[in-house]
Amino acid sequence: MLAFDRQGEGAPLLLLHGTNSSREVWDPIITQLSAHCEVIRVDLPAHGLSPPTSFTPPAFALDLSEFLAELGLHRPAVLGHSVGGWTALELAKLGQVSSVLALAPAGLWRRRSPLLTDIGLSASWRLGRLLGPSIVEKSLARPLGRRAGLGWISAQAQELPRQLALQSARAAIASKHFPEHFRQTRKLRFTDGHLIPATVAIRVIWGERDHVAPANRSRSMSELPGHARSETWPECGHMIMWDQMAQTIQAALETVHVQSSPPLALPD
Repeated sequence: MLAFDRQGEGAPLLLLHGTNSSREVWDPIITQLSAHCEVIRVDLPAHGLSPPTSFTPPAFALDLSEFLAELGLHRPAVLGHSVGGWTALELAKLGQVSSVLALAPAGLWRRRSPLLTDIGLSASWRLGRLLGPSIVEKSLARPLGRRAGLGWISAQAQELPRQLALQSARAAIASKHFPEHFRQTRKLRFTDGHLIPATVAIRVIWGERDHVAPANRSRSMSELPGHARSETWPECGHMIMWDQMAQTIQAALETVHVQSSPPLALPD
């Protein structure tokens, strides 16, 4: 069983995080989402507290199919970020979901994972492991440190809550299976999106200032079905759900076909 938590009532919404992350990445928006629907947050295989049963998005999707069956969840809506977005698209191919909201999904590169993206991910993980939690957390304690350490993934890094930055760093440093996940995943790309039924809504959102998934190398829509929608949000880096929290919540509720009323209130 994959590590997970669930809260709220109503239509189900599955949340899938990205590489070197965990389900805690959704902390800033979980309360608002669970006020309108049932939210299931999962640690992907080889991440967080989940065992290393698989290492790539296509394999993650197979594990998640079993997970959904175990929980008795039938075709939930899915919100996925980065590798989680790719995994959500794989689940759609398998007929396991009703709709997908993919934030800066990985796997839509033109040929293979861009070299600069690979270097950035690998270097960031290795540096974090080398420095260790205490040094990294000390550097992220101040806004300028968060801008320096997280500015390559978030356009609003200096404004992130301290606790969120620390959680993110801890999850990345603790991600001991990253080398194998990275080795296997960087050779793949998302394909055969035409197998996704037209009845499954696909919405893809990119960040205008995303340095991890740059527009010229990581945003090919050629493998997605013709009915997929794509848009770019301003003032967003790779961590779209951090940089535009209210918009992300609203988009997620639209994906699960739930309306937010009264207006959304975000944490300080």
